[in-house]
Amino acid sequence: MSPHERELRSRAVQILSGAGLLHGSWIERQRGCGRKTCHCAQPGDPRHHSTYVYRQHQGKLRQLYVSKAQRETTRRWLDQDSELRDILEELWEIHWQRVRAGEAKD
Repeated sequence: MSPHERELRSRAVQILSGAGLLHGSWIERQRGCGRKTCHCAQPGDPRHHSTYVYRQHQGKLRQLYVSKAQRETTRRWLDQDSELRDILEELWEIHWQRVRAGEAKD
């Protein structure tokens, strides 16, 4: 195993043993609440900001509201998922090349 592969595997284990992973897309929206007396009902006034995580699950698009208190943790979990997927892509490519070169061994 090369030092680079060892480093990739080590980082993958660190991510997997961490607090959490969340797969999806981070979406921030601005919207009006619908109350006639709210500042968002006036043209040009600031809108309400909300954050969601979207993902495909069993062929359906799902969304999950993320509260202000959860944003930092949720963002970190999404980033860790992305990093883990990048690591896996690199490892898959390393092993693809090994099989291609006839070097695949246990």
